[in-house]
Amino acid sequence: MKHQKKGQETKKSKARKTVTVPQYYRQFQCAGAACPETCCRGWDICVDPETMKKYRTLKRGGFDFRGGIDFLRGRIRMKEGICPFLEKGLCRIHRDLGETCLCRTCRSYPRHAEDYGGRREWSLSLSCPEAAALILKSSDGIKLQEYVLEEGREDQLLSCLLTARALMFSFLSERTYPLRYRLTMILALAHDLQPFVKRAFQEEDNRESFRHIKERLKRYELLQTPSGYQWFLKKISKWENRPEERYDSMAGFLGIFGELPEIYPGFGTMISEWMDGLYQTENGYEDYRKLTVGAGFGSGDRESSGLGLLYENLAASLLYVYVPGAMYDGDLHSKVKLVLFFVLCLREAYLASVALGEKLGEALFIKLTSRFCRQIEHSDEVLEQIERAAREQRSFRQEVFLINLLN
Repeated sequence: MKHQKKGQETKKSKARKTVTVPQYYRQFQCAGAACPETCCRGWDICVDPETMKKYRTLKRGGFDFRGGIDFLRGRIRMKEGICPFLEKGLCRIHRDLGETCLCRTCRSYPRHAEDYGGRREWSLSLSCPEAAALILKSSDGIKLQEYVLEEGREDQLLSCLLTARALMFSFLSERTYPLRYRLTMILALAHDLQPFVKRAFQEEDNRESFRHIKERLKRYELLQTPSGYQWFLKKISKWENRPEERYDSMAGFLGIFGELPEIYPGFGTMISEWMDGLYQTENGYEDYRKLTVGAGFGSGDRESSGLGLLYENLAASLLYVYVPGAMYDGDLHSKVKLVLFFVLCLREAYLASVALGEKLGEALFIKLTSRFCRQIEHSDEVLEQIERAAREQRSFRQEVFLINLLN
């Protein structure tokens, strides 16, 4: 997701320069022609200026692009959502000209870098099925490797956000707690930090805001103690045992996708089928309740059938990507709601797919994750619409998320 920089410059000091890489990053290997998806399906691919110069030279030299390059606009001309250079699951440019002739987007995918001041964070996109399988099935959770390129001062707001993210990862790793409680802890932390993160972003003299942020982070660390955990359970108990409310509000959540531009071809049709399979059945809520026993993470004290780890890794991967972006707009709460919205909607898609006859298991979960990410993560317009809804719509208020997570 692209970020826009804050208007005012940070105080003059030597900036710390670091690179962060998840442990799984270097384990990725492309599945090639065996991949069930194509990297570029449904995308609008820009060709960077350096590669465009190569293509013009190659064209003059006689290479036939077969009309696949829009030399005026600097883009690949997609045909019905498919790249014209794709032949039998392989790229003709890669095959005939070599990897060095791929544009920057094609050469790097599913690898992605995001810069936060002097910090660069690398990730793998979950829209790639091979990357999704690698990330979601990891038994070790998310482990980050940080390399300091140049010592100096790190932006203070970014530093606080990274500390908050590390605590969110720590909550997720507490596997003795049911997943719905771990996710609720993350939501509560973001909610309680938000006023001070916003002030720290907006105010020039923000020392007091940073003090409050650090105090609240220390308080939330206590949730990992037995007494702190029990205190938290009492605080959230009034939002439990309200499954019918979840049934109604999750229909609204999933329905939001019908209002978004379609990036992944056929995604709108899938949403309609899922909505019918979950919310338009003969017995309504009773049919839905039976499905959640085997495929949700909010049924009693049972984790979903072997899927708890995949949900956990999904949340961790998304938090890794989105939380630091709050340094550019001061809106941590909306970014965490965006992550949890994604996790909750994926649960609904999984339930619906099972209702429509697909086989339970991690293969289905990975396939759905990849498709959701193709629809959401590669369009700034879609991401901005969802984040705007998280800030402004009543259906995204804190109480609705608590009910959806805890039931």
